[in-house]
Amino acid sequence: MNRLRKLFATFLTLIFVGFIPPSCCLMTDCGCGDISPENFYITAIDLSSINSSYEEIDTSIYHINTEIYKTINIVEIDIVALNSDNSGFSIYSTSYACDPIPSHALNPFSEIRLIAVNSFQLDSDQDIINSGQDITNRFEISRFGSNSFKSINSFINDRLFIYRHDNFRIRLVNKPLEPTNMRLNISIQLNDGTLYEFNNEIMNVE
Repeated sequence: MNRLRKLFATFLTLIFVGFIPPSCCLMTDCGCGDISPENFYITAIDLSSINSSYEEIDTSIYHINTEIYKTINIVEIDIVALNSDNSGFSIYSTSYACDPIPSHALNPFSEIRLIAVNSFQLDSDQDIINSGQDITNRFEISRFGSNSFKSINSFINDRLFIYRHDNFRIRLVNKPLEPTNMRLNISIQLNDGTLYEFNNEIMNVE
């Protein structure tokens, strides 16, 4: 009887620290299958123009700054084969039993830059943007479905995970002084050195 109690106490301890998910039992396996993440490399990116309803727009028409976005779309990925040879020790973290771990990109963004192709004004008569000027700091970024925007540099420095179905929206931070035609060269670099360049992207903002 004492041995049985010790076994039961050990089982409860393992559940508590997470080595056995709560839905599992001693006599059956969990039935979850392999829930290891299938991480991936980004192999193709494209850029599009949308409005706040996530609909593609005609870039020749002017839109207010909170209604026009350049979107970074991950269109192709290369899934990495699962590696069961884990020599390191994993620290337990709280999760629901049998929840899959989200897969994420192994080569996330390391830099996003927006360069003015033409000259234009932005916030005031004195706020002149010259051709060739880096204006990345005039824009902010968020994931699709989120209204939590942050500066592009903060986004990059936070080193956030990029998940399998992620897309991102970029918008001008401030409303311009007058309707403004912006032509932009947008470059996106991944941390493996891959560079994507999109030239003469139009944003007509008012």
